[in-house]
Amino acid sequence: WVNNNTHASANGTAIYSPCDDDGTFMLTATGKSTTTNDVYHFVHQQLCGNGTVIARLDEVQNGGWAGVMMRESNAPNAKTVLFKTRLYNPNVIVGYRTSTGSSMRNLSQVAQLIRWMKIQRSGNNFKVFTSYNGTTWQQRYSGTISMGSCIQAGIFTESVLATRTSMAWFDNVEVVNFLKSGDDFAGVDVIEMDKEQFQIDLYPNPADDQVTLSIADNESEVSYQISDMEGRLIGQSSFSGSETFIDVSGYKPGLYIIRLEIGGEIVTKRLVVM
Repeated sequence: WVNNNTHASANGTAIYSPCDDDGTFMLTATGKSTTTNDVYHFVHQQLCGNGTVIARLDEVQNGGWAGVMMRESNAPNAKTVLFKTRLYNPNVIVGYRTSTGSSMRNLSQVAQLIRWMKIQRSGNNFKVFTSYNGTTWQQRYSGTISMGSCIQAGIFTESVLATRTSMAWFDNVEVVNFLKSGDDFAGVDVIEMDKEQFQIDLYPNPADDQVTLSIADNESEVSYQISDMEGRLIGQSSFSGSETFIDVSGYKPGLYIIRLEIGGEIVTKRLVVM
């Protein structure tokens, strides 16, 4: 295994404990990615030809992202396919960059507490899978990206703020030069993806006292309203920048809808209060 920062500001570390059950990796990273500069700490092996990277995410802390990735090089703007999650946040992301230097496309879905992740490469076709148990898989992405014969495949973590260090723990990490488990074309549920213009994160979710609302690379003023499931307005406010904190300590347990207006666009998020 080799570990690298895809950008110097990631300033990451990696510790591998092979004697723990199934081998354990602990990764850290700081810094903040943009669509054209990946700020990850990446633990990887070289993969030549077809193959699979698979991993189980045990824990992620400090609001960061963690996941599996295949990329053509460790350059911050390299061609890439990845899957990342925050475990307890309901949103997961498939990211891909089809040409060096272009913007990363982030495709968002709602899927909480997914721990098993897998990417398969067959020629220039890449497929992303996830699982709740490591045996039954759902296909979340399939696309064609022209990469070199030999690429890098492994696990990574990413912070969301330049001043915060994310931490992630993985086990059952493998990189193999075949399509592992034989489930590339059969027995999987294909999930359709929608492109999310804004990368919006709400955590922790469920929450009991305070929620962080984070919007990557935002410079616009954001207004929001919070309503209960009967449509009653519970609270509203506005902020500028990439992050704000919402006090929900006085909210009754239940499901709430947060309606955000950003640059003329309307985005809604669900919040569970415990």
